[in-house]
Amino acid sequence: MANDLEIQRSSLTASLSPQERTSLLSSAKQHLDLWNRLDPVPPTILSELKIAKAIMDEDLVPATEADLLQAIHPIFVFAQSFNIPVASVENAARFYLEALKSLPARMAETAVRRAMTAHEGWSRIPLPAEVYRTVGEEYARLNTFRSSLGLAIGMSKHAPG
Repeated sequence: MANDLEIQRSSLTASLSPQERTSLLSSAKQHLDLWNRLDPVPPTILSELKIAKAIMDEDLVPATEADLLQAIHPIFVFAQSFNIPVASVENAARFYLEALKSLPARMAETAVRRAMTAHEGWSRIPLPAEVYRTVGEEYARLNTFRSSLGLAIGMSKHAPG
């Protein structure tokens, strides 16, 4: 059951167009880059940072197992199309699920797509770590941004005054 804060967040971010989301995230990043961590967060930007954090929380929700299975399906289609032997699709799928389980669904799909287009080993399918590596740095950067937003918001609650 969703709590009141989750409902407020989802209704707040749902009303934003993709362009507004991108603009708000870009603006929040600029504010964070300019913010001196020793100073309190200016109240004028606090609401923007809270919205940006809600967007990042939504965008980085890990994919469900069903979403991940759908995301990795093209790997096995690729294997079948090019007669690449896979000893056990079920076992292989478990390794992919484990490697990609922290990723949001869209990012997992992107990882598979990138791995498939960059893959040069026609005698095997891309390994799970190779798939993850195509988005790993991007995922880490997004998580760092989300953490920075959380830090700024948290520090504003403890600001003197």
